[in-house]
This record gives sequence, structure tokens and C-alpha cells, in this order.
Amino acid sequence: MLKSFLSLFFLARIDLKNSGHDANGLLFEKTDGCKIKMPQWFQQDGTGYQLESSEQSLKLTFRCQGKGTLNIWLRGLDVRDSHRSSIPLYVDYTYFALNGEVLLNKSTPIWHDKPFVVSRAVRDGDEYTMEIRWEPHGCSKAELLEMIEKLLVDHEAHFGVVNLAKL
Repeated sequence: MLKSFLSLFFLARIDLKNSGHDANGLLFEKTDGCKIKMPQWFQQDGTGYQLESSEQSLKLTFRCQGKGTLNIWLRGLDVRDSHRSSIPLYVDYTYFALNGEVLLNKSTPIWHDKPFVVSRAVRDGDEYTMEIRWEPHGCSKAELLEMIEKLLVDHEAHFGVVNLAKL
């Protein structure tokens, strides 16, 4: 259980969407083995994707399907207590490049509700390569212990769709 719990602190979430028309989407060509979800709530005005990885680096290539706006959100995991209130679980993103353009090149703490957002106008067939690196948030031992205690005390706290009581 503890190993599963601690691995959540290494998890990064990247949301991607080609907005503009319901038929818009992305065709992933290289994903470095990250987990890709397509939640129902993210499927209006284009297809939305949630990518999750704990590998601390990710390089992926995708092709745009349809003309629209590519939106990218670098986030942390969506963590909520039993009252559905957000609990900030930071991830320190250290590098982000889109087609070789470096957009982030310093340690930047980010959490689910305060994402780093990039938008680009795209055409059908445009190809993109993203390189992303991150590490667990550089907090003090006291801050980490406080976060763990807060989460473990509330056995109904949820990490995205993961209920702590079920780890």
C-alpha cells in the first residue's frame, strides 16, 4: 500500500484537446507507454485526452485531426477529500518543449487547479512532438509529512478516481 501511495507523488497528468469541432481529435504515434484516458466529460467540441505517467519524463508524438485549437494543460493529479474539496498535490515540471520550442525550462510547481496552459491554432494533419520532464514537488519533510497525514486521516480522499481506502 505504501509503495502505491508514494508513487502518486511522482505522477504527472497532461490534458490535451483539439477543440473546434466535435470530430476533432489527436492521433497518437509515440506515447512512451503513458496511460491515455478519454473521459466522457472531456468529449464535447473535440476529443479530449488525459495522459498520466510516473516515469518523470515523456516524449510523445501526435497528429491533429481537424482544424482547430490545440490546448495542452500540464497538471498534477486531481486530489479531493471526502467533502470533494481540492487538495493541492504539486508536481514540479522542469522542462516542456513543443516541436522543439522550449516553453518551460525551470522547476515550476503546478497542481491540478492551477495548470500550465499552452494553446496553438492547428490544421488537419499537423504533427507535434512534446517533451516533458518533472519531479516530485520539492517540499520540506514537514510539508510532505503534513500532506501524507492529511490524506491518510481522510480515508475517503480520492486521487483522481483512486480511493485511498482501496490502495
